[in-house]
Amino acid sequence: MKKTSLLNLGLFIFSLWISAEIAGYFLTVRFPDNFHSKKHYLRPVNRSSKAYHQKYGFMGSEVDKSKGRHIFKGPIKMAAFGDSFTYGDEVEAHETWTYLLSERTSSWVQNFGVNSWGFDQALLYYEEKASDLPSHSFIVLGIISDHLKRILNNYRRACSFSSGMFMTKPRFLPHEDGVKLIPNPIRSREDLDQLSHWKSLAPILNQDGCYNERTRKWGSLNQFPYAKTFFRAVFHLLNGTPLGNNLTLEPENEVGLKVTMGILNRFRKVTESHRQIPVVLYYPEEHTLRSYCRKKSRGSELDPYGLKIREFSKSLNIQFIGPSREWLQHLCSSKDNLFEKRYHPSPKLHSFIAELVYEKVFEEN
Repeated sequence: MKKTSLLNLGLFIFSLWISAEIAGYFLTVRFPDNFHSKKHYLRPVNRSSKAYHQKYGFMGSEVDKSKGRHIFKGPIKMAAFGDSFTYGDEVEAHETWTYLLSERTSSWVQNFGVNSWGFDQALLYYEEKASDLPSHSFIVLGIISDHLKRILNNYRRACSFSSGMFMTKPRFLPHEDGVKLIPNPIRSREDLDQLSHWKSLAPILNQDGCYNERTRKWGSLNQFPYAKTFFRAVFHLLNGTPLGNNLTLEPENEVGLKVTMGILNRFRKVTESHRQIPVVLYYPEEHTLRSYCRKKSRGSELDPYGLKIREFSKSLNIQFIGPSREWLQHLCSSKDNLFEKRYHPSPKLHSFIAELVYEKVFEEN
């Protein structure tokens, strides 16, 4: 009886192993985009259709012209470019800081935020719109800490595996003149098929700054034993990234900092050529605020990347707006919900940001 039980247990374990090998084989054949069918690439999200642009790559919220883009009577005094924090994801249009600031200043603060973008894409978008904006208007470039990954990235899932986004984008590389632009590798919807095949995807990943040495193990996973691929892929899918990749400034990412400085310098030059005023807005984030409040105001008011952004902005004579210690202490004492389920600013935090921008830009200038 005992031998039979052990035999059954052995057969059960063997069958599990065989199943994992089969599953792992299919993962490696179709890896890395096997978890989400390509046909869902343009699926509706948050009432707006995901669109693809040959220059910028993914353009989501831009399709929904009503969100944060209400037309106000009065002059255009400011235009904001950035990602979902600027766009106002998870809040209504009238709750965004750009809308609130428009009401406060009796002017039109235009919102050109696009979900999931890096501030490199936001800069390219501003360059396209700059001639349509009046001189002496304030141009706000919104930045969050995750942008360090995004500006080095040209295939989203190399950095954010669990996002389900099959988006490619242009990126900048350091250059003797500052930065040079590497165009979007996928230039049309028809070319999206490349993202389903490893051989076509490999050249794209080889240009990707997030596809670092740890992430390069993707290639070696296309080998026996396939069970290793299966269990590692499932684990890291649940963990948020394919191989636990978390790009930070520890140790400092020299390429990322050079690209950051180059983008900010290019931003300054474009605003100067159009006689506009550059402003960098570094948004408070849930993890930064939680850490600051937990340390009872003894920590830094900015994360390491924010400190670098502030340093670079000041050296380029760009006005920097970020959370101060006094402002963070006020947020720590607030009993209101400051972030939504997906960590975007809540209506209350948008109102705080509107007041901060009003104070730093309109009152001080």
